[in-house]
Amino acid sequence: MNKSASHLYIISIIFFIAFAIMCYKGYDKMTNYDNSDYSYENAYVGGDAYN
Repeated sequence: MNKSASHLYIISIIFFIAFAIMCYKGYDKMTNYDNSDYSYENAYVGGDAYN
């Protein structure tokens, strides 16, 4: 393998790892969503919060 091909291989591995992390974080937010009155983690405020 030449130098540029090995760099592209390393970059593709880094992007694949980042993709896996983002997919896990999205799936975790989707499955662990809780709209509790007392917990402010992952809270939905209902529309535009700045109006």
